Amino acid sequence: SIAASIAAGHNWCGRQTKSGSVLYVAAEGLRAFQTRVPAYEVRHRIVAQNIRYLGADFNLLAGDDVEGLIKVLSDIGFMPDLIVLDMLARLIPGADENSAQDMGRAIAAMDRLKRATGSTILLVHHTGKDGASERGASALRGAADVKIKCSAADRFGTFDGAKMKDPERFPPIKHELEGIESG
Repeated sequence: SIAASIAAGHNWCGRQTKSGSVLYVAAEGLRAFQTRVPAYEVRHRIVAQNIRYLGADFNLLAGDDVEGLIKVLSDIGFMPDLIVLDMLARLIPGADENSAQDMGRAIAAMDRLKRATGSTILLVHHTGKDGASERGASALRGAADVKIKCSAADRFGTFDGAKMKDPERFPPIKHELEGIESG
């Protein structure tokens, strides 16, 4: 929803966004976007024209993959304002999420992407079994500027500004989940 809102220059959950281009790296579930994005567009009466998807295998810990993506983006003249990396476990195959060293390498790769493209990086990561905090090494939390915890129960979803480095934390955003017929 954040990516589509930015790509369409539309507000997100009642909050103003800055319109921009988006690269969505979908390491799993790329097919779901064929229904989710049109449903989001129908519901909000928007068109997310300025978004591109990468569904190929991509490994943050493989320098060739990171440099290759930077080169392709440069060659096609598409420097996104936002890069969504969905989801961490699939983007670091063979790495140990509990290892500060492996997470440090992933953070360095995201920083490389950020510097080379001027993009904001939005990383999707899961919580542990307890649902209280993210899985793995605390290095990831320390490197994040903002952490938004997304949860759903029954028919309601919540976005909670769990960590904000500079701005004030925002109060939880709650909304009812709804099914949308998109054709």
